[in-house]
Amino acid sequence: MNRDAGRHGHGPADAPAPLSSPALPAGASPQQRAARWLLGLVIALGLIRLFTLGAYVLYDTTEARYGEVARLMLATGDWITPQNDPGVPFWAKPPLYAWAGAASMAIFGVNEFAVRLPSLLFFAGACAMVFAWGRALVPPPAYRPSAPGLGYDAAGRHAAAAAHTALGRATGLAAVFLLSTMPLAFVSAGAIMTEASLLFCTTWLLAAYRFAVVARARGDAPAAPVWRWGFFVAAGLGMLAKGPVALVYAGMPIFAWTLLRNRWIDLWRGLPWVRGTLLAALICAPWYIAAEIRTPGYWEYFFIGEHYKRFTEPGWTGDRYGNAHTEPHGQIWIDWLAGAAPWAEAAIVLGLIGGARWLRGLSGNNADRQPVPWSGDELFYLVLGAVCAQAFFTMSGNLIWTYSLPALPPLALLLAPWFAGQDRFAPALRRMAMVLPLVFAVGFWGWAPKYADGRSVARLVADWRAASVAAPGELVFVRDGLPHSAKFYSRATARAVGDDEGLALADGPDTVYLAFSHDDPKGPAIAPELAARFGDRIELIGSYRHYALFRHRGR
Repeated sequence: MNRDAGRHGHGPADAPAPLSSPALPAGASPQQRAARWLLGLVIALGLIRLFTLGAYVLYDTTEARYGEVARLMLATGDWITPQNDPGVPFWAKPPLYAWAGAASMAIFGVNEFAVRLPSLLFFAGACAMVFAWGRALVPPPAYRPSAPGLGYDAAGRHAAAAAHTALGRATGLAAVFLLSTMPLAFVSAGAIMTEASLLFCTTWLLAAYRFAVVARARGDAPAAPVWRWGFFVAAGLGMLAKGPVALVYAGMPIFAWTLLRNRWIDLWRGLPWVRGTLLAALICAPWYIAAEIRTPGYWEYFFIGEHYKRFTEPGWTGDRYGNAHTEPHGQIWIDWLAGAAPWAEAAIVLGLIGGARWLRGLSGNNADRQPVPWSGDELFYLVLGAVCAQAFFTMSGNLIWTYSLPALPPLALLLAPWFAGQDRFAPALRRMAMVLPLVFAVGFWGWAPKYADGRSVARLVADWRAASVAAPGELVFVRDGLPHSAKFYSRATARAVGDDEGLALADGPDTVYLAFSHDDPKGPAIAPELAARFGDRIELIGSYRHYALFRHRGR
């Protein structure tokens, strides 16, 4: 029994109103139906994302860069040092995404589906954590002695248990559905970047702490090993997925909840901190040590540059692999509203409605005197998980919209009991829920290929390969450097030169394919200049959004 239940008002008897169990066995049937249609929608979303993994090319810069790092890891056999170019270490991120991508390509070949598949698997792992957590949000039915008028008989108990199971399953599936239909989560579930592995680790950390410590504080039974020891496995993997920022993402709501609830004893007793910390270190430390030995200077750049200066110095110039982003303070909240739409907005509206009801209850209206939704340990922890990341990055100017991704699972869990328990609005909710998978399907089969094609040179490289069958020649990008998608699709055989060297190559004796960058989407402005200089030895192979490909036949 919780020793502070009376003092804090969050013991088992004071479970938050939205998480109440069905009062009568008859309530099981609607929840069973809800669980079935939610399961169907979740499966549909998963299949849509699975079948769209290979539907569009890798686009610059993020996807193509991380895809090429994974491809180079497989090609070189160097599983210690991620490489941006052959022989050039890539220090920006730890290697978990590259390990997963390289392993997938070793099985399925070097293609878009294979290199994107690990992100979907990481997302599925996060959804499994969310489902288990959502199912646990529903408290078990309270049984009383089976005397006339006092409680359930044996059949009633069985029916109540079935109703509880169905409601728990529906709540867990609702949380998975809500998470999967947030645009940022759905995109990240198949994008080649580190965010999917980060989401898996932070969700596991938050869920493990919930089962091992938050539930313990309510008087629940000790957590299973998958949570008590899984907390430290997730911490070690998080260090390999994103570095210390993974621990910061999960640590903020964990620390805030423990501090504000004064649960330090539960924190210590709920998790095996000494042996668990050693386990986490055994998972991640060997790679960090090997990386510093193999490429000295890595620790300074990664821990100081990437994890301190990046977030504290707007326009940070020390980034080796891109430009620092300069955004207005508070931009993270706009990104969160967009990335979690429409559910972030729904959470705000429901929070305002719940707050208004609570205030009316304080004013003396007994009809509105309900438990405060955030008063229990469970919901308070979820609220912290849903907002701490945005609060942390509010004053940061160097950020991108994916920074709010780890906050989305707690947000989905906040809304899941409401979503799963709606009988009055169920028809409207179901219609809206059925539309969302269709929107994602149309978007990823219709819009995504066009978007990716305009930000990739995959088609240019394919045309070069086709033309090279009859007239073999090197692919050279002139003027603006080598796009990451050119590295991936040419298998690191393309190279970049300046204008003078490019024209010198065109004067040489060998056939060469020159990709000139241009800003005219209707065609390359440089074509007349090349035609005048080289005559019929130069021909246009194709014009693309940012490049034009020419073939120069050698003398």
